[in-house]
Amino acid sequence: MWGVPLSQVGEVAGGADETADALREVDAGLQAQIEHLQSARAAIAAILHGDAPMDSPPGFEIVASRLSETDSSLMHISAQLFTADALADVRRIAEADAAENSVGDMINALAEDADEASREDAAARLAPELAENLRDYPWMGDPAQHMSKSPHITRETFAEAVLELYNSAQLDVLRRAHEIAQELLEDHPRTTRQVT
Repeated sequence: MWGVPLSQVGEVAGGADETADALREVDAGLQAQIEHLQSARAAIAAILHGDAPMDSPPGFEIVASRLSETDSSLMHISAQLFTADALADVRRIAEADAAENSVGDMINALAEDADEASREDAAARLAPELAENLRDYPWMGDPAQHMSKSPHITRETFAEAVLELYNSAQLDVLRRAHEIAQELLEDHPRTTRQVT
């Protein structure tokens, strides 16, 4: 783990050039291990600081204790599918959502047999937040440049996850909210979210 592997001892003893090359390799390996350990320590510190569950999605430790099981699952999946820049935006959205105690809780609590009025109300309340997120983070409307996997794998994986995590009423609300959000964006492309 540390030092020169036995297989390279002969190279190191062989001459100055080989010694320098071998030591550079050891140094590079140690640097990679140090970076990995520092990253692990940072993750542990974030979990401890945010009082987050041990299975917190990486980068979401600060809000993890306030995420629903569904949201946490989506964050884990997103961490596998999107770039670090995209995840930073998703984290900002999750932080705002958790701080506002927004409509996300209402969507997560929506029962499979929710009536039409409940669905309509939930969609109407979610749509402005969704429109604002699409306005603030335009890549979300066309995320291909922010995918860490192929677009096909990402879309398929995300679609399967959404179908698994949400019931039919929640999916209906998400679909309706997306349609309303698109209309809001067309009608008011530059409106920003009001801070309350």
